[in-house]
Amino acid sequence: MNGRKQSIQKGLGVLALAERLQNVSLACRLSSVSRAHYYRLKKTYEIRAEDRVPARSNTPFRGFSHMPREAEYVILKMTAQYPTIACSGLVMRLRLDGIKIPGDMVKSVWKKYGLTTRAARVSWMGKPDPWMLIEMQIKRQVTC
Repeated sequence: MNGRKQSIQKGLGVLALAERLQNVSLACRLSSVSRAHYYRLKKTYEIRAEDRVPARSNTPFRGFSHMPREAEYVILKMTAQYPTIACSGLVMRLRLDGIKIPGDMVKSVWKKYGLTTRAARVSWMGKPDPWMLIEMQIKRQVTC
C-alpha cells in the first residue's frame, strides 16, 4: 500500500472508530488525531462518498458538433463588430448583452470559419460580403 492509501485507510478507521464509540473526543485521542482533523476527514468523506458523487466519464470532449446555428450567428455577428478583440473579450461582450456562450464555443466557430487569428478576422471583414460567404458555408453543410 502506498502512502496515500494508508492515510485514507487511517482516516476511514478514525471515522469508523468514532461512529462505533459514539464519542469523537475519545476516538481522536485513541487514534492520535486532532478533532479539527477528524472533522476535515468527515467533511471530505461526506463530499466524496461514492454513492453521492457520480462516476466521471473518461471520454474526452469532442467539441461542439451540434452547435445551434443561432449561437454561430451571434458569435460571427459579434466578431464582425469587433474583429480585433480576443476570444475572452468577445465572451465578455456577449455576457454584457446577456448571452452566455463559453470561450471554447467561440474558438470552435472561429476555427470552423478560419478566423482563429486576428489577421484572419480583419481580412475576413475586408472581403466584399463576409455574410454571404457564411451563408454559403452553412447551406453547404446542410446539404451534405
